[in-house]
Amino acid sequence: MIILSTFAIIEYALNHLRFFSYGTPS
Repeated sequence: MIILSTFAIIEYALNHLRFFSYGTPS
């Protein structure tokens, strides 16, 4: 089930990026 693991990693990365964007002042 490598695909599921990769998808989870991508989703985690996207969530992290979103949080970083919100935390970073525009």
